[in-house]
Amino acid sequence: MRGALDFKVKDCPVCAVMKNKRPKKPTAVLIEEKRQWKPWEKVFSDSSGKFRVMSLQGNRYYSVFVCARSGRKLYFAHKKKSHYPMVYLKFLARIGRFPKLLVSDQAGEILSKAMGSRLAAQGTHIDPVPKDEHSKIGSAERAIDEIDRMVAASLLDTNIPKCYWDIVGEHCTLLNAVTQSCPTDHGITIYEAETGLIPDLDALPPLGCFGVRYLSKLDRKDFKLSPKNQAGVFLGFATFRNGTYGSILLIGDRRIVVAKETMDFIHDLFPLKNTPSANSEYAWLHRLLKRYKSPQKNSLTEDVEDVQGNEIAALDPSQEAEEVLTRSSKPVVCIAVLRTQKILIRWILTMRSWRPLLILTTLLLLRPSSRFHPYCLHLDLHLQHLMLVAVRMIHLMKIWILTMVTVIVAVTKTRMTVEVLFIQHVPRRTA
Repeated sequence: MRGALDFKVKDCPVCAVMKNKRPKKPTAVLIEEKRQWKPWEKVFSDSSGKFRVMSLQGNRYYSVFVCARSGRKLYFAHKKKSHYPMVYLKFLARIGRFPKLLVSDQAGEILSKAMGSRLAAQGTHIDPVPKDEHSKIGSAERAIDEIDRMVAASLLDTNIPKCYWDIVGEHCTLLNAVTQSCPTDHGITIYEAETGLIPDLDALPPLGCFGVRYLSKLDRKDFKLSPKNQAGVFLGFATFRNGTYGSILLIGDRRIVVAKETMDFIHDLFPLKNTPSANSEYAWLHRLLKRYKSPQKNSLTEDVEDVQGNEIAALDPSQEAEEVLTRSSKPVVCIAVLRTQKILIRWILTMRSWRPLLILTTLLLLRPSSRFHPYCLHLDLHLQHLMLVAVRMIHLMKIWILTMVTVIVAVTKTRMTVEVLFIQHVPRRTA
């Protein structure tokens, strides 16, 4: 319009408040600027957690430290956020020097007075980034994202239980160092930039593979017939709770052991892949990928084995249809009965009366036959065990009642005797 003022939208305060979007992220730091720092002089740090699944060592958080020059990531798991000062001391002991600049977010455990005074005494300047400006601490943010994705994929692929996420996470940082290129020199890996050695990938056993650890004679139950090596599953290279770094081997249910030079591995054998899913969240995906097949009974050998191919068809089509119907319906019914009886057993164990004996007897009489499904056999044994426990409890209750009755009778007789003696020795008043 002729005669109108030359007015721009960016000069309007209302538009600046209501319409302007988030500004663009700054450009990446040049390689020349990264090369100005020596290894571990400038460090990015951040923490991740709280994990819903507590690890076997009691950890729910982990902190990561990233070198600005080489891109090396160091991983430390801890139980609480307030343990960050102790984690920082472990980090200093690992690198063997004090960094000049520590870049972190506005986390309270990092900006505490105790942490600030400790960094000032060590000659380390802390640079906390403003809120919601994650681009300035992007190295640590990307490191956490990469580690989380690697841990999740490793647990799903190897069927390792979730309670070992801290061990797998530290191993994933090592895998990242030997496979990713250095940010200041794309022709070499991070591990080579830090140590000057070319990594030997063949020396790294895959996660979840079969491993053995040498046992001394004193650790064997039988010097002659016991196995000379302890078998297990490789969980990764990590630091044990007592500070020992080495290969972590899963040797039983929630039992792990660490070793450095007494281990050997079979790289193409993964024992946990063909077992039932250790994580309930991945059970459906494991069945979808046909990782685990439930055992079926072979009618020819009368043994339980894994049927890999198609089953042999019956001679009569009617018999084949009847057999398929029976095999498809009976396990479903038995599993439903199993779940229902488990709920009833839990309710029975919370009762404090004589009714559980009657209910347990009814369950034993109405239990399904073990011929329908293998789970029913376990149910029968479980119910029989509960029946024996109930009978023993009743026997103990009878003994306890008889004991209490005997004690009450004895106390009553003693009290009556004392009262009689007291009455006999009390002088009577004369009129």
